[in-house]
Amino acid sequence: MEIVKNYVFTHIRNKIINSPAYIGAETYLRKRKKWKYSADLLEHSLKEHPQDLLFKKSSRLSKKIKKTKVVKKQMKKFRKTKKLADCPKDITFKKGDLFGAIHNARLYFNRFKKGKINCILTDIYDFKRESYDSIVMFANNYEWLSQAVGASHSYKIRVEK
Repeated sequence: MEIVKNYVFTHIRNKIINSPAYIGAETYLRKRKKWKYSADLLEHSLKEHPQDLLFKKSSRLSKKIKKTKVVKKQMKKFRKTKKLADCPKDITFKKGDLFGAIHNARLYFNRFKKGKINCILTDIYDFKRESYDSIVMFANNYEWLSQAVGASHSYKIRVEK
């Protein structure tokens, strides 16, 4: 009975804590801001045991990331070198859906036959407490608290480009 009671209590507690996150993902992120990936990744973190996510080269997320200034800039720098691989570069998305979904990430570059360049973005979907001046940062801190009490869960994201 004690095990069942603990499971039910934890399950109900998580549902209560996660309710505002689900509502925010659907009403604010997806519908109002049109931030599809922010909403998708947040909802994935609210699952009991979220799997790590892999986005292939052909995915929409990969194509969206490839078009950003920060990635283009790093790609241009790597093209100028003769290196076969480069040490990871920390990048930050400062606005839009990628800011809400990923924010900080690491880029890896390596060169294949005929000069083709492969780029891999990795991130861990977790939250750090931040000072906030916007509703997005307020939501960030809510999710930080949600992870701290075990209601939402971190997972790894890998995007191949």
